[in-house]
Formats: sequence, structure tokens, C-alpha cells
Amino acid sequence: MGCLEKRMAFLVREPVGHRTSAAFLCGIAAAVLILPRATANSFVDLLIRNAGEPAFTGAFVFTPEFQTKSQVVDANQTAVYEFRIDYYGVAQDTVHLRGTRSGTGWVVRYFDSVNGEEITDMVTSADGHAWERITSGTSMAFRLEVTPTIAAPSDQPKTVNITVWPDSAPQRTDSARALTTRLPRIQPDLMVRRDYDLRFTGDNVYNTSGTRQTKSQEIDPNMPAVYFLSLANDGTFNDRFVLTSTIPEEGWTVRFFDAPVGGRDVSEEVLGNGWTSPAMLLNETLELRLEITGSAAVQGVSLCHLLIKATSTTNPEKQDTVKTITAVIPDSTVPHGGVYTSNDDFEKGTLAGVTYETVPDQLERSGDPLTFPYIWVPNSNESTVSKLDTRTGRELARYRTGPEKLNDLPLNHNPSRTTIDQQGNCWVANRQTGSAVKIGLLENGQYRDRNGDGIIQTSRDTNNDGDITGDELLPWGMDECVLFEIVLIPNKEGTFTPGTYEGGYADDNWNPGPRGVAVDANGNVWLGTYGTQKFYHVDGITGRILKTVDFSSVPHHSYGAVIDANGILWSSSLDDNNVLRLDPSDGSFKVVDVGHTVYGLGLDRSNHLFIAGWRSGKLTRLNIITGEKDWTINASPTSRGVAVTEDGDVWTADSGPGTVSRFSNDGVFKESIPVGNTPTGVSIDAAGKVWVVNYGDEYVKRIDPVANRVDLEHRIIGGRHYGYSDMTGIISRTTTTKIGLWTITHDSRYPGATWGTIAWTDFTPPGTLLEVRARSSPDRTSWSLWEIATNAVPLYATPPGKFLQIEVAFKTLVGEDSPVLYDLTVTPIDDTASPPRLVLKKLPANQVELAWEPETDRSVMEQTDNLASPWTSIGLVTSPYRINVDHSTPARFFRLRQHATPAP
Repeated sequence: MGCLEKRMAFLVREPVGHRTSAAFLCGIAAAVLILPRATANSFVDLLIRNAGEPAFTGAFVFTPEFQTKSQVVDANQTAVYEFRIDYYGVAQDTVHLRGTRSGTGWVVRYFDSVNGEEITDMVTSADGHAWERITSGTSMAFRLEVTPTIAAPSDQPKTVNITVWPDSAPQRTDSARALTTRLPRIQPDLMVRRDYDLRFTGDNVYNTSGTRQTKSQEIDPNMPAVYFLSLANDGTFNDRFVLTSTIPEEGWTVRFFDAPVGGRDVSEEVLGNGWTSPAMLLNETLELRLEITGSAAVQGVSLCHLLIKATSTTNPEKQDTVKTITAVIPDSTVPHGGVYTSNDDFEKGTLAGVTYETVPDQLERSGDPLTFPYIWVPNSNESTVSKLDTRTGRELARYRTGPEKLNDLPLNHNPSRTTIDQQGNCWVANRQTGSAVKIGLLENGQYRDRNGDGIIQTSRDTNNDGDITGDELLPWGMDECVLFEIVLIPNKEGTFTPGTYEGGYADDNWNPGPRGVAVDANGNVWLGTYGTQKFYHVDGITGRILKTVDFSSVPHHSYGAVIDANGILWSSSLDDNNVLRLDPSDGSFKVVDVGHTVYGLGLDRSNHLFIAGWRSGKLTRLNIITGEKDWTINASPTSRGVAVTEDGDVWTADSGPGTVSRFSNDGVFKESIPVGNTPTGVSIDAAGKVWVVNYGDEYVKRIDPVANRVDLEHRIIGGRHYGYSDMTGIISRTTTTKIGLWTITHDSRYPGATWGTIAWTDFTPPGTLLEVRARSSPDRTSWSLWEIATNAVPLYATPPGKFLQIEVAFKTLVGEDSPVLYDLTVTPIDDTASPPRLVLKKLPANQVELAWEPETDRSVMEQTDNLASPWTSIGLVTSPYRINVDHSTPARFFRLRQHATPAP
């Protein structure tokens, strides 16, 4: 047999693309006959096909130009490619695979086809994924999945290059290529919300009728109904859009503005030939404002129907339309009640985490993320916390977290770790001074009128410029939304009315150094200290310390905390390289080793705890059921805060590079988004957008996860922001507990209406709860305190008012079932029919007698010692009623409330 014949007997086939001289090949063949290993002749052959194709392409082809496959898919659809690797050699070998990683707008994932294991991290590493102890004639198989997000451009395909090689001959590579293109399209997306809605309606809904993207309002004469419009470029090309509207009926005034606040009046353009937007990038959004006012002439007579249409200038056939319906409701000579039972009825209110679409004409939890539309940002350098509207970015209020001076010297409390409870209140830890503060949400009636003047002294944006400056920030102890201060210094622990504590502060950043702040399912809070190694369990209503857990027996110092859906508290530890698992039911605790620095913590709703590694440059996922690590990956070398969006993606604030990184729930890197100087924390708002706060500048910024870019920013004047807890309350309201809310503001059409009963029909499976509360207002601006309602039992503490706001809370305490609301009926009292006549008579033996007519089935007597204080119910009484008089006690005031004939 000749030299060439010997070589062919060994190799069987010659690989195309590796040309070698015959003399050299003869030498190799001779060597093969003598030695047991001939590594120079080992090689791999990579083959490719689109999923579903019958045969692979690329046998004995070793250049990617001749083994390339391509696919075109729409956004969020996945192109699947399949690969086979054939190995040829004479002994056991290791085969390596390396491929392109995810990039802007694209998600790239790799899977072993034999065992289904995801191998993305290894494939995209420098060394690649490895199959070991491979013998000649063995085949390996893997799968590539490429998914364009809505941010992927359609004119730039994603190129994924795959390279394989054997360990014994690393120079003998084979390569293939997968080209994925996003399906091109042109599409405006117009959405609408009312000023009190949390989210826009109509996202990814496209039509010209306004179906499934309609909002309605009822207003008083000459008072504007405010709507907000969101225009998004859902196409894959930059585009401009023309906004037009139908003409309102006579008696109605319509005004369009090109910004959600302020802005230019563009009504003439929109109602005429159209207003043209600026050039919009793909997935870019802009917001406009619409104000509709009806005169007294149209009240109860006509409705204002507007169809507002967005049209692409690139392709005028591509349009989207929203609809608004506005009615002026006239006042009445008697108060009116109402029944809410249909889809249209429920749509009149604000739906947050509830829906009527699962089963028509009833409400139940939807499972969508829910929280109030605010983010609470610590201004760590100036001892304040700012409250921002997450829909507009405007600063609504700013609160001090402690006294400005101590012994006439400036005192910085260094607030951090703002965590929001289920009622929207903010808990904040003062790291430097060893205290914590609770700040009430004014918009939810969380305040205390400490001076009894009936006016709430609190921080407000009085000049409506979107910033809190000057005397809009109140002195410590004067703001009635700052509810109490909790001192956590050893031997000084206690709860105090702001401004009353005189025991001195720690002035030590690390001891006691409160940092862990987490809210449990009952609305109580856990406060963890770094230096003294304690967790304080605090009553969420009174601020009283209920118990203390000392965990100094384990190597852990609390640096942050969250509470999961099972009620377990998890605490980070910084350099202890572990997390603390504390069971509040029995006070037991243990540490779980993580293996790297532990900084920020984030929870998803699939029993995962995510741990950012700060200086270690790691990101870890922990299974909260087993307490075991699922994985640890290389992440940003300086990631601090971590949060999880509804799609399960994980977001980290990367202080060093000034970015926010996005990963899949399995740890696959997706995106890096520039956000400014030294970001520290991230949090998710009610619309699912990602907020980031910066410590190196004054800015907070909002990221649109659809476009993977900042779509709103606000400079908090004078503030630097070190915080990375549950700044919006998304964890406490959707993970720690499962809550949905429906809120309706009922118009009685009668100024000063007296409120009777709220009745409802519901279904509450085991482990669920449905709660109803109400408050009244004369003008939709100033509200009474909330009163817990009992089904079909008259309200007794809610004062008269034209409007009654009812909030229905859908709570799931155990499992996943939801309570169901079928209908709700509001019944005021018709006190106009026959005003009661009161007769007061003084009797002997220090008594007075009160008689009234007409008599009613339910008359309630109430008393108070001070007209500025709350009224206390004595109970049901009948006419005549006698009151004992004690001349040795201060004067008392009495009030008779009659629950008379229900109004219509």
C-alpha cells in the first residue's frame, strides 16, 4: 500500500479546507502507524440546519460562508437552529464550542440537545463549552435560540458565529453562522389613561375604532376631565406620526397639549389637519395631555365622544385609535346611589391588579404587578426622602428623617433603604444616627392631625413646578405625614413622635447602623442593624417594638432585607459572604453561604432570591424553598441593587460603569444601559418600568424595559441617592403579599350627601379576604379619614360629602385563589325628605332629654370632648334619649346621626 493509500485507510475522508503537501501527509501517516496518538489528524466537523429541516448542511465544509442558515421572525418570537458536531480522531479528546453572546435587542441562548441543559454561560465564555472524553466517530448536538426583542432593529440582522475545535488540535477549527432578522413593520401604538389610572390602556392593541382602548369620565360643569395619551413607535424603523381627533359636539371644549405637564397647546393642529410628532426612534414613546370641559348647557344632555388617531407618515395605512367618552353630570335635589356590577361599571373605577376579563361582569385578582404610582428616594447627603410620581417624574413632597442639628452642630442622618408597605407608607433607616422613620402616604390618607386644626401640615409642591424647594420642605417635627421615629440605639430603644426624642443619637455609620428594612404580610416591619446584629419587629400601625431577635451567634451583619411569599426574612451581609434566613414564626435563623460579597437582594414570584455581589462581580440565584444556590455567574464588578420585572428578568445597578444590567431569570446577559454617575438601586413601578437612583449625581431615571433605554429622568435638587430597597412597594404588594385593588369614586350629585350603606356580593375561597373601606369628600380633593365598611351596615364615621370613594381590596393570604366581587351597591340617606326636629329638655337629677322626630329605624348617638377630635359612637338610640350630666368633668359634645330612608 502506498503512502497516500495508508493515509486514506486511517482517515477514511479528507476534510475540505485543510490542504497539506503529500510529503507531509506521508510523514503523518507513518507517524500514525508508529504512535498510539496522532493529534495532528484529529478534527471536528460542524453541521447546521434550521429547526424542522430534514438534513444538516456543512458536511466536511470548514468555512462559515458555505454553512450559514438564516431566519426571519417577529419581535419576541424565537428562531431555532440545530447543530451537530462529528469528531474524528484516534483517542479520547475534549471538544470545545464557542459562540456569540446576546446583544442590544437580541437574546441568544444555547442548549445541549441530549440532556436539555442550558449551556449559554459556558458557550459565550473565553474557553467555551467542553465535551470531555470524546472518542472517534462520536457526535454531539446542541440547539441555538435567537430571539429579537421589541428593541431589535429590522435592518441589522443578528449574526451568531459558532466555532468548534478539538483539544488535541486547537488550530483545526470548524465554523458555522446563523443569521436572524427581525420581521420589519411600521406601526404606531396610541394608548390612553385618565389622570387617576395607574397604567395606560391599549398597549399593543391596534385598531381604528378604539375597541379595548377606551376611557370614560363623569365631571361637573366647567371642570376639565383630564386624559393622558401615550404615543409609541412599535415599528422597526424611525418614523413620524400625525395625531388627529374628531370634532367635539357643541358645548364642549377640547384642548390638546404636547406634554403631560405644561407643554404647548396643539389643539388647533390636532382638531385640524393634524399635529405631527418629532421623528421617533423605534420603541420611543412620548406623552400628551387632553383636557375636555363641558358647559352647564350639556349636563345630562350630551356626551363628548372623541376618536383620536395616530397615523404613520411612512405608511399612512398604518394607524391606531383611542376613544374617550366624557359626560357632565348635573347636581340633583336628592342624593343618588349606584350599583356597580358590569364590566362597564367596574371600568369606571381604577383597576390595580384586578380584572373583569377572566370572567365577565365580576372582579378578581389578575396577578399583574400592583403598587402605588410613587417612588420614595433617599437623599442620603441631606437627611431627607423625596416622593416622586412614577408617571410624570415630578417631585411631589420631601420629608426630613431627623433633626437638622444636634447641640447646634449640623447632623446628617444618612438615610437609606426606603421600603414601602402595603398602604404606600415609607419606612426609612438612618444609618448614621441609629433610627428609623415612618412617613405616611398623604394620597392614601396616611397622616396624623397632631395639632387638631383639621388642616394637614405637610410637604407639598405648592408652586407646582415639579421640585420641592424652600419652605415646601417642613422642619423636623412639623410634618404631619412623618408619623413616628423609632430609636434602635442599645438601651435607648423606643418609639417617639417626631421632634420629641431628646436622648441623643449614635453618630456612627456602623453601630448600630440600621440597614435591613422589610415589610411582612401583616404590614409590620423588620428593622435589621449592622453593628449590634439585631432585628427589631415593629408594629406597622403604632410603631411599637414587638420583639427583638439577636442573631449575633452567627457571622452575619444585616445590610439589607426582603420578606418572601412564605413569610421568611432574608438579610444580606456585605463581607460575611452569606445571607441570613430568619423565620418570624418562631424566631429561628441560620446563615446560607453564598461564596461572595452579598449586597442587594431581589425576589421574583417563582421562589428565587437574587443576590448582587458588589466588589466580587457576581450575581447569584438562590432557591428560597431549598435554601440552595441554583447558580452564580460573572456580572458587573460593582453591582449593588437588584430588582426583578414581571417577565422574570433581573436588573442590577452597576455603580462603577454607571449602567444598569439586564439578565434573564436563568442568568443570561441581555443588556447594559447607561444611566449616569454611580447608580446604587433599582426598583419596579406600577407600570412595570425600572427606576434607578444615582449616588454620584442628583438624578433618578426611568428605564422602559421594552426599549431598554431611559425614557424619563428627574433631577432631585441637592440630593444624592444611596438606596436599593423596595422603593416603590412592588415586593410588599405582589410578592410578600398578593393584593389587588378596585377604587371607585361615586358622585351622589348632591352636595353634603349623608352616606348610608355599602353592600356587596362576593365569594371568598379559603385563604382569601375581601375588604372594603370608604371616605368622603366635598370636592374630590380634600378627603375624610378612611372608614372600614361592614357589608350592608350603615357607615357611622364618614362625614357628609358629595363624593364617596370606595376601595375594595382583594387579598390572597394562602395559595393562589382570588376573592371575587360580583356587585357593589352604594346607598346614601335621603335627608331632604323630612328634616328631623330636635327638642332638648332639662330634667332633674342632672339629666337632659333629647327627643326627635320623625323616628327612624337606626339612630346613632356620638360624643366627643373636642370638636377637633374624632367622634365616638355611643350606639343605637331611640327617641327620647336621656344623657347624664357630670358637672365635674369637661364639657362634652353630642351628635345624632340618622340612617333614614335610602336614596335612589
